[in-house]
Amino acid sequence: MKPWLRRTLVILAIYALANIAFFLANPFASPWHYRDHDPVPLEVERLEDRQLSTGDIVEILDEIDLAYGAREPTAGEQVGQVTKLGVGLVFFPATVALIAQEFLGYMGPATDAQQAFTISVKKRYNHLARLAVERGYRVEGRFLFRIDAALSKNNGISLDEARVAHPEPTGNSPNA
Repeated sequence: MKPWLRRTLVILAIYALANIAFFLANPFASPWHYRDHDPVPLEVERLEDRQLSTGDIVEILDEIDLAYGAREPTAGEQVGQVTKLGVGLVFFPATVALIAQEFLGYMGPATDAQQAFTISVKKRYNHLARLAVERGYRVEGRFLFRIDAALSKNNGISLDEARVAHPEPTGNSPNA
């Protein structure tokens, strides 16, 4: 076999293996959306939630808001999206397969399991938002999710209204 042909075949084999690894890892999958017809709902309240800092909680809330179209991406998130697009183009065959797999996972009316998953994400968001409010987190224009199976955010009560249910703790509470 000619050296250039051997080298080409090795490169193609490495590229194919890298695409398979990328497909299996699915590194850009959102944990806040289901990818098949039978997802397992999230645990709404976790023991470690009380250990999260207010900043960590706000990061999770921001991720969910972005995933459900409740806010526009920041400049940094836009750079991340462009980077993901570039990586997706490098691993084009795996990206096409992942898009097809995700499409098949969403195809058809939402199953009971898919609806339960979506509702669990929204309940988790509301739980974490209330926890942040208990710690003194303040921001205007942020709302709890209305609990429904829609794949977008339908605003429930504002965090200001949720604060009424959880008065501010005494002492100095940092705003996140």
